[in-house]
Amino acid sequence: MSEVEVVQSGRETAPQSLRPRRAAEVLVIIALMIVSVIFIPGLKGLIAIASIIYFIVDWKIREGDAPLWGPTIAGLTRDIRRTWLWIILVSVVSQLVFVLVFKYYSPETAMHIKDRLPSSGELNGQLILAILIAPLGEEIAFRGLIQQRIGWFVPPWAAICTSSLLFALMHFSTGSAEVVFWDLLSVFVDSVIFGIIYMRTKNIVVAFMAHLLADVIAMLLLVTMI
Repeated sequence: MSEVEVVQSGRETAPQSLRPRRAAEVLVIIALMIVSVIFIPGLKGLIAIASIIYFIVDWKIREGDAPLWGPTIAGLTRDIRRTWLWIILVSVVSQLVFVLVFKYYSPETAMHIKDRLPSSGELNGQLILAILIAPLGEEIAFRGLIQQRIGWFVPPWAAICTSSLLFALMHFSTGSAEVVFWDLLSVFVDSVIFGIIYMRTKNIVVAFMAHLLADVIAMLLLVTMI
């Protein structure tokens, strides 16, 4: 029996002997993330890094030398073609819609998010590298690990929504109720679309590319329109 088998419902499931351990591992990671958000926000980054390391080690044990994006570059381009509408939706349409909502209906949210962006004087090689690495790490942790593991036990839509709720929670920052609502809603919506892209391709790199493009376009829109 293979490590992961596909059942008629369309969701992936782990072999019976591995289910308790796999479930326990992902539940521990989720619990640590929630605890860090509520009690020790300074540990959010470390816990995210730990989950990424765990995913990579576990992947190597299960899959050996198989790359995350499939056996060939052709597989990567195929997956991009398969999901290009979703990529445009999350990277362009979603960002433009939310920036317009922020600008005309909740300018406080726009400033709340804009304050987290680096100024032009802070842009350096190290920061640019961080901007490139952060979306990859988030896709590994929330799609490759959490969404995939939850998807062994529940339908795909439930796995996407659960991982997206956790993803939004990890982006929580203090502010008024209105600001927090719009901020986390925009993160949740984007995460759902990233989850759909990953569900359709099982390809971390495609999800990462969509995430990176969305982040860059959102930054540009916030800087130029607000």
